[in-house]
This record gives sequence, C-alpha cells and structure tokens, in this order.
Amino acid sequence: MKDGVFLVSATSKKGLAYFQRIRQGTGSIRLLDFRPQYAKWLSEWCSEEDIIHLQPKKSAFMRNEFVQSCEGAIIFEDDFVETALLTQALKDAGVDYIHVVRQDVKQRAVYRKLGATHVGQSIPKILKLEPGEPVAG
Repeated sequence: MKDGVFLVSATSKKGLAYFQRIRQGTGSIRLLDFRPQYAKWLSEWCSEEDIIHLQPKKSAFMRNEFVQSCEGAIIFEDDFVETALLTQALKDAGVDYIHVVRQDVKQRAVYRKLGATHVGQSIPKILKLEPGEPVAG
C-alpha cells in the first residue's frame, strides 16, 4: 500500500537544496543514499533520519520497506548509467512515479523504457504530499 511517501536521489547542490525545501513541507520524504562515496557529504546537508541508506543492489531496493511504500521518486541525474540503473531498480521495486531531472532530453526514451514517468529539465513542484494524494497532476 502506498502511503504518499517520496524519495529524492541527489548528489548536486541544486538537488539537495530542492530536497531541503520540500522536506520542510512534509515528513514523508527521504533522501536516497546508495553511493558510499557521498555518504559523508550528504550527512552534512541532512540529518541521518532524513536519509535512507541502501546498498547499490536491486535486491536492497526490493526489500526496503520505505522504498516499497513510496509513491514516487525524483532522481537528479549525475551519471547516466547510475541513473538508468536506479530508475529500473525503483520501478522494479514498485515505485509508481519516477521523475528524472536532467539538463537535456537526449536519453528521454531510454529512461522511459526503464520506468521513468517523466524526464526533463524541470523540477517537480511537489511541496507537500498527504497520504494517498497523487504525486503528479
């Protein structure tokens, strides 16, 4: 059952600033950390309770309760292959809405085939989610 919870994957200042802004509007959002090299840096931006730490394996996503209850995810693209694998892992874990934020739309079709609902330069304006409220309009 989906509870209106949301994940953000970001390793850029723009993505983390977005996370902090929408985090103030809801307690049902967490930052996804699956890259050990960013763990310390992310913890400087957010409290540990705001971060979901996962091993970079599809099975870890499939078993995680928070991911299983997610209604949506926003991925700020850093690396194409990493973002593609993350998109697929989230889709396979049952996340219904996946928004990939990237600077150009050259790989839009690839991300769509892997499960992304939306691909583009715009950042979704999701400031508050209530349980059961649709993620995208």
